[in-house]
Amino acid sequence: MTVKLLVLNGKEIVIETLGERPLDPKLIYLVSKVCSHPLYSKFYPKLHIILDPNLKLDGVIKFEEIQNGKYIIRINPDTKNDFERVLIHEMVHVFQSSINFHLPRLRAGGQKLNKALKDVQIVLSKKKGPEIKNYYPILRIALYQLMEVPWMEGLANFMDKYHSVYGDTLYPNLNKILTEEWPNVYQLMTQATHIFEQLCILDNSEIKNLAAYVARIKSNIHKFSPYAVLVIFASQEVTSLQTLLEMNPREFIRIYVKASKKIGLQPLIGINCGVFNYKNLLENHLLVEYKKYGE
Repeated sequence: MTVKLLVLNGKEIVIETLGERPLDPKLIYLVSKVCSHPLYSKFYPKLHIILDPNLKLDGVIKFEEIQNGKYIIRINPDTKNDFERVLIHEMVHVFQSSINFHLPRLRAGGQKLNKALKDVQIVLSKKKGPEIKNYYPILRIALYQLMEVPWMEGLANFMDKYHSVYGDTLYPNLNKILTEEWPNVYQLMTQATHIFEQLCILDNSEIKNLAAYVARIKSNIHKFSPYAVLVIFASQEVTSLQTLLEMNPREFIRIYVKASKKIGLQPLIGINCGVFNYKNLLENHLLVEYKKYGE
């Protein structure tokens, strides 16, 4: 184990490596570069970065640690993604976790969904096969949770995908980026909608794939999420990153829909409009199929 202490802008940054590997000078440089950035340095009062080569994810934070004043980010130093961008992404989540009181509820909802999906697999492993009607409540939980992904991941994805790449040239190029990205994000959300509609008409033999289908929808919305932030900033409905971080997920989507319409774009997700339309998916697909079973 190797530990390095940095003091940047009056804030302590501890870099710790796990295992026998020495601390890579390149990673020290990247940490110094990111943590001394005028914007990114606002995201933390102090930071403890643990480099764990056995970490399965690129990077991760633990909500409970942040809430208890332990600003710890774990990163796999062998990440196939850009280390600098992974660090920025997790720093946004640190800030998000430290200022937003909605996160405990969101985290509890995510745990409830994961348990429900796991329970389906347990029943299937016993070869009893759940009746189709029994998994509709799980889909309702899933749909609710999926609507929270744009806020949960959009801001962090925006910072690492766009802000870290374009820097000061981002805002002058917003309209160009929006135009170039549109075909891809439209396809992602159209596909997500189609998959959820298909989930509502699964037969018993396909229920085993429920978790995989939900994960695929979540992945599509995750990839779309930074685009929503671009739209909001392009419309100037909100111009402050901190204001977006302090919102609740439903308010974020409402602002995104309003911003889309303001700049002449079709909303790709919405509570009662858009391609991935919560109310339409719930009332005209999920509940319609559920009522066929007399519930």
